[in-house]
Amino acid sequence: MNYQQKLLEQAAKQAGSWYRLAKAINVATQNLSAVKNGRRDMPLTWVYDVAVIAGVEPGEALARVRTEQRLQKALTPPKARGVNLPLPLWRAGEAVVSI
Repeated sequence: MNYQQKLLEQAAKQAGSWYRLAKAINVATQNLSAVKNGRRDMPLTWVYDVAVIAGVEPGEALARVRTEQRLQKALTPPKARGVNLPLPLWRAGEAVVSI
């Protein structure tokens, strides 16, 4: 479980249910479910509201979520992101080019 999911779990616990959390941050329950289940990254516009509901420092939460998203993007092979790089630029799971 990553930080985004932990933050959502904590906020849902404070809100009382996933439905109430979705209503509190004014998002569709389907979108919240996609983030909760890891199919989507949490939009940065949600982080402040979710952090306040969860009782976490919003600035720290934003920094951790953004860092986590950037690391995940950097560690995902280019083909999985729909980018076709020449083979020498992607070896052994580590990017040779700086991101």
